[in-house]
Amino acid sequence: MVYPGGTFGPQPGGMVDTPKLLDRRYINRGTWVYLTGLLIRLGARIPLLFIAGRAYGPTLYGEFLIAAGLAETAAAIATLGFKRTLFTFMNEAGMNEAGMNEAGTRDAEENQVGMAVRHALVIGLGLACLLSAVLMALAPVLAPLFGAPEAVGKIAVFAWVTPVIVVMDILLTATFFNRRLRYDVWARCVALPGTQTIVAGAFFMIGLTQVGLLASYAAALVAACLTALWGYGEQFGLKSLWGRIEFARAAEMTRRSASTGAFDILSMVMARIDMFVVGHFFSAEGVGLYGMAQQFLTLPDQIGKSFAPVVMPVLSESLHAGDLKRARSALGAMIPRQAALEGVLCVAFIVAGTFLLTFFGGNQFAAAAPVLAILAAGVLVNDILSIAGLPLVVARPMVNPGAGLVSLAAYLAAVAAVESAYGIEGIAVISVLAALIGNLWRLQAAYRVLFPDTPVAAPPASKGVVKSAAE
Repeated sequence: MVYPGGTFGPQPGGMVDTPKLLDRRYINRGTWVYLTGLLIRLGARIPLLFIAGRAYGPTLYGEFLIAAGLAETAAAIATLGFKRTLFTFMNEAGMNEAGMNEAGTRDAEENQVGMAVRHALVIGLGLACLLSAVLMALAPVLAPLFGAPEAVGKIAVFAWVTPVIVVMDILLTATFFNRRLRYDVWARCVALPGTQTIVAGAFFMIGLTQVGLLASYAAALVAACLTALWGYGEQFGLKSLWGRIEFARAAEMTRRSASTGAFDILSMVMARIDMFVVGHFFSAEGVGLYGMAQQFLTLPDQIGKSFAPVVMPVLSESLHAGDLKRARSALGAMIPRQAALEGVLCVAFIVAGTFLLTFFGGNQFAAAAPVLAILAAGVLVNDILSIAGLPLVVARPMVNPGAGLVSLAAYLAAVAAVESAYGIEGIAVISVLAALIGNLWRLQAAYRVLFPDTPVAAPPASKGVVKSAAE
């Protein structure tokens, strides 16, 4: 019997491969692939942090983070949750591993996998262009609101990178359908940080420091997007991106993905809101200090984000089939690996934060060491707890956005109460605690989904899994 990523049944030598064993083998392989990618990304990130800190300084770095944060938030809105739900639409197409139909053709009109991706791209690009225009129009208002009045032009121009981010995210998600991990590693761990480092250094050397960071990030996103396009073409053929668009299908995909999209939007807002709040209450320089601490944490954070697309195909298949044991097994294989990889980095940032910030950014960034320690502890705890949100994407799609709203409400209430009284360190504590509240909400919901027969789980939970899987 054919199984995505291999076969199961009797094997040479009397061995028997079951879906659970193949799931674990796939997750193991994904762990090592991403560990390799992490080391490559770390090698490119080190000179980038050095250049951003030493060559550009906290103020220019803060302006860059505000402009980039607005564009990335817009991209999260425009992607509409397809980074998580696209697997479901591709699975429902009934394709085999090669992405072909039963006749074995890859014709654009007959390739249903390509049609699902094509519709997601049309929806995402339409929203991205609309949001880019809105950001450009609102740039004169947003720049002073977030403590960067000199960055109006930067925000207006960089807004048009949003469509590039959307295309990259959707295409890289599609490449996971066949459990091919190398394209995402090449795009996010090689092309993106490598290009950004080279271009940022080149712009500094020729004296264009005002636009160097944003130009380097734009060039890096284009390079990563082209890498994603190459990876998609290798698996499904670029012809599958061309063909008819069915408005009814686009509307149905939009409707079904909207709740997960709301979760991704809230997650992005929670990830970026600190910078906006720090900019509002303090300045672009404060954003630069806070952002430098966050940049170190992109490494453990990317580990968490990388595991999600690795395990989501397994969760989607098992929950749609009602196989809760297989779903629990997949999560059990993922959690210790993610915790170990993130834990090593987070402990290093807590212990050696002052040294790292001073080394990369100079003495002017040493003040961000308490922020780095607080956020590192928070990332480790919250990233592990947030794994509970993965099965909810399939089984309880409304729980994740609900938990995000709870976190956002708690965050805004706390910020309104303390404002700038405790400095940027206070903002970091509020951020960690607000995320913790939302993740605990997800955890109890996920427990009811994955263990429906326990006394703690309410009876409707077990029915909901079957119902959601059937839908």
